[in-house]
Amino acid sequence: MNIAEISQSPLRSLRIQQLLLVREINRLETLAAAAAALNITQSAATKNLQSIEAALGARLFERSRAGLKPTAVTQRFLVACERILTELCRAEDDVAGLASGQQGRVRVGALIAATPILLPRALRKVRDNHPDIGVEIVEGTLDVLMPALSRGELDLVVGRLDSRPKSDQSVQQVLYEDDIVFAVREGHSALSRRRLTLASLCDTDWIFPPVGTSLRDELEEAFRDAGVDVPNARIESVALSTNLALVEQMDCVLALPGQVYRVHSERYGLHRLPIKLNTIRTQVGYTVMDANVPNPAARTFIEILKGEATALKTLY
Repeated sequence: MNIAEISQSPLRSLRIQQLLLVREINRLETLAAAAAALNITQSAATKNLQSIEAALGARLFERSRAGLKPTAVTQRFLVACERILTELCRAEDDVAGLASGQQGRVRVGALIAATPILLPRALRKVRDNHPDIGVEIVEGTLDVLMPALSRGELDLVVGRLDSRPKSDQSVQQVLYEDDIVFAVREGHSALSRRRLTLASLCDTDWIFPPVGTSLRDELEEAFRDAGVDVPNARIESVALSTNLALVEQMDCVLALPGQVYRVHSERYGLHRLPIKLNTIRTQVGYTVMDANVPNPAARTFIEILKGEATALKTLY
């Protein structure tokens, strides 16, 4: 079905309250609780649910002792519900922005690789050349930012690209290469070793990214490929300021993007260990849910991002 055909579909009669009802039933697992949350009667909730199921031609919930349980159809329908509701909220925000003189808004998910140089440069260019565009930055890890992108809460995610297979409709665009650096503080014992390998760092404290992040997976794979056990990381963190302060004060090893190291190494007295792992992906770029980004403000931001990334290639 395409957009032109939706006017002939039973789905054309769906209302926002019905979409909210499906989401609330899935969250609360009872029709009564969902009705109360939406301030409607249980009878009205029942009729709305029946109407939705009739339009879809499929059951959305099955009764169990624990309450209403979603079917396989529900999971797919909820993805569409979330995107529709998110887009409506964003449309309201954008219209309010236009009314106040703002010509658009872009919501950017930021990973650690993009925060020290690339994003500040892009934001400065947006401010100078497009002051009528508002920018919202949300920092986080891929496991948080990618679902938000999928739900339509973000326009793009900027940073180190995920090396793991993707099952959604996301599109990645490489902007430049940035190596991963292993950094330690002044006086760390690793700096005095003649021949440094991953095996020789197994007994050293590490600050690792949390389990489930792309870099954590790649680091663990690198240790296994070297035939050694993965170090016991007593600290797991992607909080940049915290990690830099920790490695400055403790005898530990921190893996971080090369640009981050170059920006902060002098201030925190960091030294780079002479280890390079070819198995760790070093591409920095952005991810969107559709190659044809519909938001004009987001398209403008992406073009500025590309320009600043090109400029960075000549600096680093």
